[in-house]
Amino acid sequence: MIFSINISIAGGLPDDMEESSKLINEYFPNYDLLEYQDLDFFGKDCFEEYRSKYNPGIVNRDFNGDSLNDFAFLLKDVKSNSDDVIFAIFLKQSKDNYKLTINHDLKGYKGIVFILPVEPGKVLKETEAVDTRKPRRKIKLKNAAIELWYCGKTTVVFYWNLELNRFDSI
Repeated sequence: MIFSINISIAGGLPDDMEESSKLINEYFPNYDLLEYQDLDFFGKDCFEEYRSKYNPGIVNRDFNGDSLNDFAFLLKDVKSNSDDVIFAIFLKQSKDNYKLTINHDLKGYKGIVFILPVEPGKVLKETEAVDTRKPRRKIKLKNAAIELWYCGKTTVVFYWNLELNRFDSI
């Protein structure tokens, strides 16, 4: 089975589309990148201000500070055409070698979910959750991160936690 990823937006995209296509085919053979046309009316409205710079289904940055560009994807099931999406993060280990570190099923969110890069240096503040007695966290990003948007609901930022040596979210 051959997949092609056709993306015409310049910013926020991987330098090597062949590399991202290879990863998707290897790990998720029945999936392809979530794109702007996959968003519903509300999702398109939420994403519109970012449309000229980014694709809603891919972020390519160095997430863990090793000077190698990693990938984050939102993937749609091309066989079933369901509203389910997979959120996946791959860390580059070496040339042509990646490790899948995050793999979440987002059931029913295809029309309203997208990802954006968050650049190093940004300060993230945790919002107050209902019935939470824990203090709210405040984090200054050392590396790029991924912001997962659920339009009209919430956003979650996945960042590399240097102390834990793994992804964390806020």
